[in-house]
Amino acid sequence: MLEDEVLSVRGAAMAGLIKHGGLDGVLRCAEGLKRMLHGGSSVAQQAAVIKAGNEGALAQADIMIVMGNRARDQQNRNNAVILGYLTELQRVADYGGTALGRVKQDIVDDVEENRYYVVLLAYDFQILLKNKQRKLLWETRFSIRERGHNFSEQLASMAQHASRYFGQNSQGLVRKPMPTTNIKLGDLKFLDYDAESKK
Repeated sequence: MLEDEVLSVRGAAMAGLIKHGGLDGVLRCAEGLKRMLHGGSSVAQQAAVIKAGNEGALAQADIMIVMGNRARDQQNRNNAVILGYLTELQRVADYGGTALGRVKQDIVDDVEENRYYVVLLAYDFQILLKNKQRKLLWETRFSIRERGHNFSEQLASMAQHASRYFGQNSQGLVRKPMPTTNIKLGDLKFLDYDAESKK
């Protein structure tokens, strides 16, 4: 149809390819478009082709957005598996656009930000010795956001905070802030100083 003798058929075929054929459709009819736009076609036909081209560009933009969102969702899913957020991410998946949308966004924010994490797996050592098989007894995953933290300084307190869940069923994701410790120094007081005894 792109080579049809009737100009309106060629125009309709090009408009359809541009609108529905994606990038391949646009490339397929590029030469024919040039001929139509510069070859004495009617203003109405040229306008129709331009309109179809604009709609095709919008469709391409929509496709690119959808592809970007799918890639982002897949990366979030991969991160959620590592961090132990998968069940929670799946639970809040339909919360967008509702009053609970902020809950979903908080989970997504956690999954998307850079985090320090630990995956602790506990195996039955006796079965490993006797049967040469690994039997997982329990696992715990804990993490902290990277921004504002130094992993080597935080690891001990992270493990201590998470230790209450070691070997326990936490009933899903537990999101609690790390406890902070503040030391306040009061006024300094000299209790006693005997200069003679120090000689």
